[in-house]
Amino acid sequence: MKTLIEAMKERTSTLKAELKYLQVTLQNLRSMPTADDLKSEVGTLQREVTDLRSRLEPLRSGDVKPISAEGKQKVQMEAKKMQGLWIARKRWSKEFFEAVADGLGGDVNLKDLKVSYTHPFIV
Repeated sequence: MKTLIEAMKERTSTLKAELKYLQVTLQNLRSMPTADDLKSEVGTLQREVTDLRSRLEPLRSGDVKPISAEGKQKVQMEAKKMQGLWIARKRWSKEFFEAVADGLGGDVNLKDLKVSYTHPFIV
């Protein structure tokens, strides 16, 4: 009788371990996308590739209409405006972090605060 109880306890622990393994496997399988989801995503990506290729074809063939001087000037003015905004924001950011550094006291370097003052458009 004792051996039967021990065998049953051992079998129970084995089955519990197997159950836990199977539950983890099931959870992993449920978290993965289904075949239908993947087919849908592949279809979407194929349509996107087709669209991008159709947009790229005129560029490759050289049938692109050049930008007018007006359009070019408009884009340049917009870029200059954005650059002005960037400079203003850079100044405000610098003033803010200098105020934070003053508030912290001591010799706090702006580099210690992980501040970067590089221009995002100029490499």
